[in-house]
Amino acid sequence: LLLCSNRRPSKFKRQCRKVVDYDEIKQYLNCRYISSQEAAWHLQDFPIQENQAETALRRESAACTTLTAYFDLNVSDLGAHQYLYQDIPNHYVFKNKKWVKRLALSHHKEKAIDISDREDNLVNYTIDRNNLLWNDLNSDQLLAVDAILKSVVDLNSQKCFYIDGPGGSGKTFLYRALIQKVNLIGKKSLIIARAGIAATLLPGSITCHSAFSLPLDLTSVKFPRLTQTKKEFLKSIDLRIWDEAPMAPGTALEIIDLIFQDLMGIKTPFGGKVVVLGGDFRQVLTVIKKESRCAIIASTIKKSSVWPLFLTFKLKRNMRAITDPDFSKWLLDIGDGTIPSPPTPKNQFSVEVPISFISNDILTDIFGNSFTYADVENFSKHSILCPRNEDVRLINERVLINLKNVEQMSFYVIDSVKNDDGAEDHDLQVNIPVEFLNILNPSGLPQYKLNLKIGCIVVLLINLSVNKGLCNGTRMIVRAFRPNVLQLEIIIGSFSGTVHFIPRISLDTSNDPALPFNFVRHQFPVCLKYAMTINKSQGQTFDKVGLYLPEPCFSYGQFYTGCSRATKSNCLKIQVQDTTRRGKWITGKL
Repeated sequence: LLLCSNRRPSKFKRQCRKVVDYDEIKQYLNCRYISSQEAAWHLQDFPIQENQAETALRRESAACTTLTAYFDLNVSDLGAHQYLYQDIPNHYVFKNKKWVKRLALSHHKEKAIDISDREDNLVNYTIDRNNLLWNDLNSDQLLAVDAILKSVVDLNSQKCFYIDGPGGSGKTFLYRALIQKVNLIGKKSLIIARAGIAATLLPGSITCHSAFSLPLDLTSVKFPRLTQTKKEFLKSIDLRIWDEAPMAPGTALEIIDLIFQDLMGIKTPFGGKVVVLGGDFRQVLTVIKKESRCAIIASTIKKSSVWPLFLTFKLKRNMRAITDPDFSKWLLDIGDGTIPSPPTPKNQFSVEVPISFISNDILTDIFGNSFTYADVENFSKHSILCPRNEDVRLINERVLINLKNVEQMSFYVIDSVKNDDGAEDHDLQVNIPVEFLNILNPSGLPQYKLNLKIGCIVVLLINLSVNKGLCNGTRMIVRAFRPNVLQLEIIIGSFSGTVHFIPRISLDTSNDPALPFNFVRHQFPVCLKYAMTINKSQGQTFDKVGLYLPEPCFSYGQFYTGCSRATKSNCLKIQVQDTTRRGKWITGKL
C-alpha cells in the first residue's frame, strides 16, 4: 500500500494502482491519529475492538433462563397460568433448563404431617425473651405489671403507680419485663433515674436532668425550657418509669407534672400519661445539705401534692437474698426500724449486729493480703462501703498498695482560680496560692495526687455520656494509661465490657456554695474505687460487701442500704471501732 497525493509519484513513471488520499492535518484535527496506547496495543497484537452486535444477539438467543423457561411453560402447560412467576418454584422444579412439575411425594403439602419437620422446628426453636421474663415474675410483680399494662391501653383507668420494694426485691427485673411488654403492643416507654449510675443499670435509661432539662440541684426547681425536639419526644411516650424516685425531692415530681400538663394541653395529672415511680423509702433519701431530719422528710415525694394520686404496689420478697431467708428478714427489720436495739440517748440509734458479721480487718476479709493483675476480675464485684469520703480515700490507698507486680504512675493536677465568666482571676490567684488549692478536696473533684496501677478499679466522678454508660458512679478497670489519657473498661451495668479512653478535663466548683471562689482543677475525672460511700452504692449488688464504720452512720437508711448490697449473710462483713459512741459488746452481739 502506497500513500501519496493525487499527483503521480515522482519515483514512478506509470500511474499507481491504488492511491489513498490521506490528509494528515485534517486527520490530526479530527483526532484520528494513533496514540501511544493504541500503538502499544497494535505492537502486542491485542484485540482493538469487541465482537459484532449480531454475535452477541445470537449468543443470547441461544441461552435459556428461568424467565424464558417460564414463558415456554405457559405455552406448553395451561395449568401454569394460575401461578405468578415467583410462585412457580413451589409447584415446579427447574431441571435441564425447563420447568418440570413437582412430584407429589417430593414436596410437602399442608395436609401432610412430617415428623422430620417437627424435629427441625424443635431444634431451631428460638426463645422469646418477652415470655421468658414474664414467666419468671412472682405474684407481687405480676399483679403490678397487669395493672400498669391495663392503664397503658385503657384511657379511663388509674395512671399513677408506685412500686415499693426493699433492696433486692426485683424492681429492676419488673421494669425490664414491663418495658418489653409495652414495646410489644406498639407503645413507647421511657425509664429515667435520679442518679447516672442508676440509669446505667437498665438499657436505654437516662437521667431526669437529661430527660426534662432539670438542674443538678433539684431542691429549688423552676419550670425548665424544653426544645421543640424534646417536647415532641416526651409527648410520644406512653409509659414513663422513674427508678429510685425517693432520692428526688417532691418539688421535682410536681414540676414534671406541670411539664406533662403543658405538653398535652390538659389539666389532668401528668397530662393523662402513665407514670410509674419505683424505689425504697427505707434507703437513703434525698440529700439536703445542713438541714434537719424534719426538713429532709418534708422534702420527699411522699409530702408532694401529687403523691395521693399514686397507687402503691408492694414487693415483699427479697429476690437478691432468696437463698438466705434469715438474712433477708434481718435486712427488712433494719429498714423498717423494728429490729431490737439497746437503749440509746435521744436523737441516736443503735443496731444489734450478729457476731458472725464482725471483722477485725476488713481489707483482708474483702480483698486479701495481696493480689495481682490476674485477680482483678475476681475482685471487681467486691467493695468496701463507708459513710464518709475521708474513710473512702484511706481505704482506697491501702488496698492499692496490695496490688503487686504491675506498672504504677502518679498524676498531679493543675489548679487555678477563675472568676464567674470563666477567665483566670490573676488578682485572686495572688491572694490564694496554688499550694492552698492543692490541699483542697471538694466533693466531686479528684484528689491533687492520683495514684493508679494497671488493673486497679476506678470510678467516674461526672456524667460524660449516659448513652455509653459513662456516668457518675460507673466502676471501671484501668487497662492502660498515658500522661494525658486513660484506657478504662466498664465492669458494671448493661455496658459491662466496653472500653473507653478518658482524657484530662477541667472540673470546677461553681455549684459548691461552701467555697467563696470558683476553683478549677484539671485532672482525670476518676478516683480509686475499691471503697465507696454508701450513698454511691445504692442500686448496686456485690458478691462481697464490707462496711467500714469508724464513725456512726447518718441514719437507719444508710446502714440498711450498705447491708442490703450483699446477697447472703456470709458475703457481709462489718468493722467498727470501739469508741464512746459505738462498738459496745452485749451478750454475744455488737
